[in-house]
Amino acid sequence: MPKAKTTAVDAYIGARLRELRKAHKESQTDIGDVLGVSYAQVQKIELGTNRITATALLSLAQHFGVPLADFFPNTTSDTPLRRKAVRPPDPNTEAAQKFAASKRGFDLLRAVAAIRDEAVQESLVDFAKMLARRTNKPKLPISSR
Repeated sequence: MPKAKTTAVDAYIGARLRELRKAHKESQTDIGDVLGVSYAQVQKIELGTNRITATALLSLAQHFGVPLADFFPNTTSDTPLRRKAVRPPDPNTEAAQKFAASKRGFDLLRAVAAIRDEAVQESLVDFAKMLARRTNKPKLPISSR
């Protein structure tokens, strides 16, 4: 199985790890001991070239005494790194995430993913956006003539 490519989130997590490690005056070897890996592996995680497991991330959160969410960019914790890295949140993002996590959302995503024609998928997205614009318009008062 080919190795999964790292993403911007992996780079963010790595930078956050480095920030916390330095704030606690710990070495990469110290963190490697916590995770059971070499300092070189910690270095690669910090650089964002290697991914970290959820279990290791939880161990680090416990080790540093921070919430797990502190390792992710779109959370409410305020750190200098997050202020630099994160754009203001889209007001619809939370609603979209909640919907996608629901049974209806999952069913809709699964149905759209089953459509192999990307043009048809794009048409469905455009249709859904149009419906959202129409149903979210303020209703005009009904005049009483």
